[in-house]
Amino acid sequence: MKESNNAYDKIWYWYPQELTRFSSIWWFFLLFPRQNEGYGPKQMMFSLVSRVGNHIRINKVSHSGVERSRRAETLAEPFPGISLGWYYDGDSMHQGIIKHPVMIQVTPYKAIYGWDVDGYGGEIVASEGRSFATTAFFRGERGEAHFEVWGETISEMTSPALFDRQSIFGGANVLAWRHLSFEGEFSSPAGTEKLEGAGYFQRICLNIMPFPWKWILARFADGSFFSCYIPYLGPHLLRRGDWFFPEWVENLTLSLQESAYFCKGMSWRTVNFSKVSVNSILSNAAYPHFLVSATAENGDFLRFRAVPYTHAQVLLERQLFGPLSSTYNYNEYLFNINELVGSIDGKPISSSLIGPGFGNCEYTWGLGV
Repeated sequence: MKESNNAYDKIWYWYPQELTRFSSIWWFFLLFPRQNEGYGPKQMMFSLVSRVGNHIRINKVSHSGVERSRRAETLAEPFPGISLGWYYDGDSMHQGIIKHPVMIQVTPYKAIYGWDVDGYGGEIVASEGRSFATTAFFRGERGEAHFEVWGETISEMTSPALFDRQSIFGGANVLAWRHLSFEGEFSSPAGTEKLEGAGYFQRICLNIMPFPWKWILARFADGSFFSCYIPYLGPHLLRRGDWFFPEWVENLTLSLQESAYFCKGMSWRTVNFSKVSVNSILSNAAYPHFLVSATAENGDFLRFRAVPYTHAQVLLERQLFGPLSSTYNYNEYLFNINELVGSIDGKPISSSLIGPGFGNCEYTWGLGV
């Protein structure tokens, strides 16, 4: 309980004293509304984000960047950032419903505010009446979202957790809330809906240049969920546009410290996998498919094909010298799950047993110099 409380409090902390010239700071929600077939196909993302630098663009929206010289005592002083949000309503992807430069302020009172003078932006504030809950409000020219998220202390998956990852190249301080419940009202050009479901929240202070990774989060109708994270090296470091290599080159990667887990239903029984791979399958389809495989040392395994049905994107650009700039490309592929097979604790896993699956595959490339 104490560890969960400490982690929850760190939602409203961003380590200004650890900034490097490559640092970026993100607060984001990824939400999966409960629907007839499980947690899809509707899906949405809302975030507040900033980066160190003088000339930063995120999805073509410019801001001046946070100063690297910030210190711990400047925690509550405002800094430039951007509020972002997209919403897939089951028929259409509404990207950029929220896309505004804002001034972000992290207060000592468990609140983050990021608004512009026209009232566009977002905020994340501690809720009253629940031990682990926040209320979020995001508003843009094309839509808005007002929702509450909450968790419990019954499992490491249902309460916030802190991870501090360091390397010779830099590090990251991550607060991950891997399973949360939400309910709220969401508006887009398609209309307004009241929705509830499950989701994920992360606050990350990334003090290393953004590098390529693959991150998958999938949810099944019975409440089970799977996630894997694969940082990698490959020719993708040099890719700047929206195109793909030949398939064999696309999968020519060196994985770095990959991780994966599967959490079973509402029992919160969690299996960690020791080996995981995500390979791209290129064809004439609108989006690549992804073959996902995870195995544990005791023989537990999970395999499926992620079949995307729409796509969202975040472009992170920074001016370097003269006309030169760096580009880092976040691609988010919303997918349904086909060909699911697996075995956990000697019991089979299939779509007929745990229900349809939907998810998000974050496939990134480029180098955020």
